[in-house]
Amino acid sequence: MRAYNRLALFAFLSVAASAAPLSAQAARPAADSLVSVAIQEGTTTGQAIGTGIWTVGGFAGGALLGPIGAGLAYALASSAASTLPQATVTRIGKKEADYQLGFQQAYTDKVTHRRRSSAMVGGLAGTALFAVGMYIWSVN
Repeated sequence: MRAYNRLALFAFLSVAASAAPLSAQAARPAADSLVSVAIQEGTTTGQAIGTGIWTVGGFAGGALLGPIGAGLAYALASSAASTLPQATVTRIGKKEADYQLGFQQAYTDKVTHRRRSSAMVGGLAGTALFAVGMYIWSVN
């Protein structure tokens, strides 16, 4: 009987906590759709940014310092600032604050992710070259 009372109380509190005024329920999807559009556009814009220099930097770090160089390239790629291009700032400056925030966050996340991936791929390739070089050096 005691477990039944707890279950009933839990069910009642769950329903009461999830209830919201009808006006709040109607306004939320519009704000969510605006932010999701901003996130999609920010991600698309971030995808267009080139990261070849991070691949080359990772390769150079890995080839010269091995795994330490690859790790340094990855760390630099993770901490590098990713500012929006001025044309993009002008374009999204006319939109709502939620849109701007969602766009900028999605752009930053995508560019940082691509930079890290590029630095890691280059670093691994450079580290492989470093390992081959070390093997050849140790054999001779």
